[in-house]
Amino acid sequence: MSNPAWPGSAKISESARNWLILGVLGWFFGFMRITGPLAWYQANRFRREFESLGLAPSSDVQWLRLLGMITTILVAVVAAACVLVLLVVFVMLGTGGFHFG
Repeated sequence: MSNPAWPGSAKISESARNWLILGVLGWFFGFMRITGPLAWYQANRFRREFESLGLAPSSDVQWLRLLGMITTILVAVVAAACVLVLLVVFVMLGTGGFHFG
């Protein structure tokens, strides 16, 4: 949680919470490709801001970073799998591996 002795920490915590909500909404509405990497980037930025104040990052920042990492890695794996499937399909079509009829 934010430290009341540092007024800037409350603002950073609130921003992290808003980004966390945006990241979760990205999962539900299918915008993970965009919100995942942005969440990871923002979490790292918030983390640096907390550290510059001499404070440990809030739990919202830690959750945001985890959400961003998982989402980004998941999107990359799914994209790689799609590329692999398309590659196999085009290779099979090119070599006559599929027989229709």
